[in-house]
Amino acid sequence: MLAKKYRLPVQSVISRKGQTLRGRYVTLKMFSSPRPYGRVGVVVSKKTAPLATDRNRLKRLAYGVAGGKKLHTLSGDFLVLILPTASHTPHAMIEELRGFLVTYKP
Repeated sequence: MLAKKYRLPVQSVISRKGQTLRGRYVTLKMFSSPRPYGRVGVVVSKKTAPLATDRNRLKRLAYGVAGGKKLHTLSGDFLVLILPTASHTPHAMIEELRGFLVTYKP
């Protein structure tokens, strides 16, 4: 579980412009932030997973990957948009997101 301090309120950044990385399973948006640590928000639409339990499972997986990357060492806000293709292959989504976070350089 990711601490509340590191969670990004997605309503505040959903319409902001930022740097975007697009993949097959995940879109990662990065925004500058005055905070000395990074925050992560995850969005899973009903089109991606119609059942709430499936949406929550995908969110938990994404937060787990982001929490594994030491957020106190990153700067900025990250919004993870999980695409419909990820609902069938969650492990591929995890690997893609991990790759995006590892290659990120502020």
